[in-house]
Amino acid sequence: MGLYGSPARRGRQGGPRGVGDPGEALGTEHPDVAQSLNNLAELYEKQGLYRAAEPFLKRALTIQEKALGPEHPDVAESLNNLAALHQDKGDYVPVTARDFTLHSLDPS
Repeated sequence: MGLYGSPARRGRQGGPRGVGDPGEALGTEHPDVAQSLNNLAELYEKQGLYRAAEPFLKRALTIQEKALGPEHPDVAESLNNLAALHQDKGDYVPVTARDFTLHSLDPS
């Protein structure tokens, strides 16, 4: 047996298989899943793939609002991440701090 166990435990290229969807192990509404989505979005954003990053940021924000409540610091961080993405894209839609506050208090 090699470093990664049997051949069945290796991916197509012979390396270790990924752990899969974090939502499978933790549940799709778990805050750790939201953190993973934020991390993935950051990776896409750093590569300039803004359109790919945005859905992950929005999903992370939705999870955090439901799981942690609208006043949790992680929700504020997700709102900031989403705002930074729009800034990086050059989307300068007039949004005030009050708009973000209203969104976090009433996500509908």
